[in-house]
Amino acid sequence: MKKTIFHFTNHLICIAFFISSSFTLFSQKQTEVNKFNTSTKVKSLSSISTSYLSQFWKPKTFITPATSNAGAFITGVTPNVTVSVLLTDTINKVLSTQFGVNSNFRSGSGILTRVPLYTDANFGQYRFPAGSGSNVYFWDGIIPTDTTNMNQTMPLPILGTNANYFTPTLFAQFLSSTGAQANVVVNYFYARYGKTAVNSQVGATAAQIRTARVKQAADYAAGFVKKMNIDLKAKILNWEIGNECYGKWEQGYNVKGLGDVTGTEYGEDFKVFASAMKAIDPTIKVGAVLDQANVIWSSQVLTQVKNVADFLIIHEYFTPEKTATPATILASVSNIKNAKDTINKWVVKYTGNVSDYYPIALTEFNSRGTSSVTMVNGLFFSSVLGELIKNGYGFSTSWVNEWGLASKTTMGLISQADDVDQPVYTPRQAYMPYYFYGKYFGDYMVNSSATGSGVNVYSSVFSRGEAGIVIVNNNGTDQTVKINMNTTKYNNKKAYWHEFYATDTIVGNKKFFINGQTGTTQGGGPTNYTSIPLYSAIFKNNSILTVKKFSVTFINLSLGLLTDNTPQTENPAETQQFDIWPNPATSVINISLNQNSKLPTLCEIRDVNGKSVYKYTINKNSFSIPTSSIGTKGIYFIAINSVIKKIVIN
Repeated sequence: MKKTIFHFTNHLICIAFFISSSFTLFSQKQTEVNKFNTSTKVKSLSSISTSYLSQFWKPKTFITPATSNAGAFITGVTPNVTVSVLLTDTINKVLSTQFGVNSNFRSGSGILTRVPLYTDANFGQYRFPAGSGSNVYFWDGIIPTDTTNMNQTMPLPILGTNANYFTPTLFAQFLSSTGAQANVVVNYFYARYGKTAVNSQVGATAAQIRTARVKQAADYAAGFVKKMNIDLKAKILNWEIGNECYGKWEQGYNVKGLGDVTGTEYGEDFKVFASAMKAIDPTIKVGAVLDQANVIWSSQVLTQVKNVADFLIIHEYFTPEKTATPATILASVSNIKNAKDTINKWVVKYTGNVSDYYPIALTEFNSRGTSSVTMVNGLFFSSVLGELIKNGYGFSTSWVNEWGLASKTTMGLISQADDVDQPVYTPRQAYMPYYFYGKYFGDYMVNSSATGSGVNVYSSVFSRGEAGIVIVNNNGTDQTVKINMNTTKYNNKKAYWHEFYATDTIVGNKKFFINGQTGTTQGGGPTNYTSIPLYSAIFKNNSILTVKKFSVTFINLSLGLLTDNTPQTENPAETQQFDIWPNPATSVINISLNQNSKLPTLCEIRDVNGKSVYKYTINKNSFSIPTSSIGTKGIYFIAINSVIKKIVIN
């Protein structure tokens, strides 16, 4: 990343964990006690808390900047909106995999030069090769001669090794450069339009021919697993069996002599694919394609895959093209909850498993129509990402990363050269929510609400105790918003925020602003978005903030914790919370905590550059640390329960 907002290793911090002795970072049950110093209990998390995807949860840190621009809370007004945040009511973990994007094979071989653009956005999941092209995608660049059943009016085979494309090898390099996870889509419909030698055998039955076709395609998919995970060592965990296999627009949905694919056929074939792919890499997870609008298809699939599928896949485009107005788009975010509720109801009915048994992945979503390149999409994505976390989706990948402009519409989050209104490869409105959620949103979503029409709020808490709040104002007028945190712990502490907004949502206005700054072109926003100063002001509970029309305000409420950009110093106001001796130390450091200290907790020692050199879980009030465990002679800092003390080792 260009900035160090989240780099946990650059901080001198201490997190007080109230945990059971069986706690582990990546495996927690729904009855776990909170790990952060807000006295928040994790009381009713979704299956994401205990599924295999919980390994992609990790604590983040909001780092306050060395300098910021003066902002202001207002007084003497009656607020239009009251935001209430309940820090004691935790909804869900926040997973990096919930912030993903389709990395389409058409992105081109130059995508590796744009890695900072992707790491800035904090994308935690990438889908490849993405979309309907997956069902005609041949990863090894060899087009089989046995595809004569293909419908010539639909997309024809795609060579995965085309030098102009984002190839499997480049994708593996891209993942390594970004540090993200991935979900790869294998070519399911090759199992329908492909032919084998059995087709020409005299007396071969339809069942024998089908078995050969499916095995051929499953083995080919297994080859893709081998290419990515064995040969390229990409360690891709999630694999989708086909793209939108219920759709008649897909090559292979209808094949001469076979008719339309059914959910039952797909489900039966799914088991063959899963077996072949896991024989290559038993650690992978395979996902089955459902359609929340198609109970016949989905019920047939679920009946077949109930004991095999590791996760379930849906897509959501919210509104029909003809009715996609700003109002209908912004009102449609409730589809996120409705879709998951529908799938979970079917899971119970058709598999006999409990609701939330399977993680649900939203592997394509976006709005439709000309509003996709206006601030409407910035508002829309800000709410959709919040709803994805609230409703406990396992991972999501929006459609799509880099995409051309068709008239006044595109679903690309990043501009391309055909958009003359903004520089090539710069963020569109839908990109910015990823960037700001990555900066401001914490480790756990907590319950919050907003009075007043057209305002959505999503709130979170960091493991260190800071609060992160996202306020989406869909209205065409400014709103005065009272922020009720239901606690005084943030009183007289600093609030930091960014405003992301546009002057209107008129079709054709592709301009947006961040804290008053924008770019020099007719469309797009400021190209220096990573270095725009935050606003800051002293917060007191029930402070009132003016939020602009058509805006998203990303807020952090600080607890006065140490930052990357402040000197490594002691906290003189709290120096009596623990004692260290001798100081300077030669062979051992003795530490004694006050008798009322809450245990267990964490002791962390860092050098003058902020690098962590030693961690110790404290279970009693007095303990000792050999200096040999820390490092060479010099100055170090010890942090316990956010209290920081300097120690010199001679």
